[in-house]
Amino acid sequence: MRISNSSRVVDEDGYRSDLSVGIRLGLREFLRPSLGLQLGILWLILDPFITASLYIFLIAVLRDDPNGLSIIIGVLTYRALTNSLTKSMSEHHKEPFPMKHSSSKLILSSLVTRELVTAALLGSLGGLSFIVMGQSNITIVFHFTLVCCIFSVIGMGLGLLLFPLVLRLKDIGKIVRYALFVGFFVQAVLYEFSMTTGFHRELLSWLPHTLGAEWIRYVNSGDDYPFSLQRLATVAFIWSSLSLYGFLKFDANRWRSTTW
Repeated sequence: MRISNSSRVVDEDGYRSDLSVGIRLGLREFLRPSLGLQLGILWLILDPFITASLYIFLIAVLRDDPNGLSIIIGVLTYRALTNSLTKSMSEHHKEPFPMKHSSSKLILSSLVTRELVTAALLGSLGGLSFIVMGQSNITIVFHFTLVCCIFSVIGMGLGLLLFPLVLRLKDIGKIVRYALFVGFFVQAVLYEFSMTTGFHRELLSWLPHTLGAEWIRYVNSGDDYPFSLQRLATVAFIWSSLSLYGFLKFDANRWRSTTW
């Protein structure tokens, strides 16, 4: 028997219960990977910092003038976006049996809680590291955290949008991961938007990561922000609409794939 979202009726108390349980579940899932590790959740921030440090060293060898802070901004923000996207895209068809028949609101609230807490920690610790190095003031923490959380929400929505495709053809998940790997080098992660030209520059101007990362670089350095308000609003509308559609379709897509 196939279960559809129209066959379930949840009252207001049930909705609140699912939301509460989902938030607690999300916090538990956030802490689970760090259990048994001496440094615990610090690995969440150490991992992208180590990655950024390796690329700073590599660029220093090749070019002798790396902008280390700019690379840290690029790596941390890209990690916030791509981690949420890949997890949202692939985790739901691996749900254990009891979770497969739980409310989608519970699953979604758990996912959003886990990824937002992860992004907030990533952004806040990234901003605090700038302050510790004496390279910025306290406002960088707010902007860094806000951008990482926005990227996390966009990534979740896009991942949920891809979820039914990955469920039907797992190769799509592989293709998306390779595309994100290529995007690490193509997008303004290891370099600033101002260093690009031509079609590459035009392409980057339509990607959300570029606008967010450049905003943090603008806040940190005080240089001119390279995008107009109209371009910012247009790009935000396009990607937020796609993300919102992914969230709205998740319940139908999830229950369409569930068979008893």
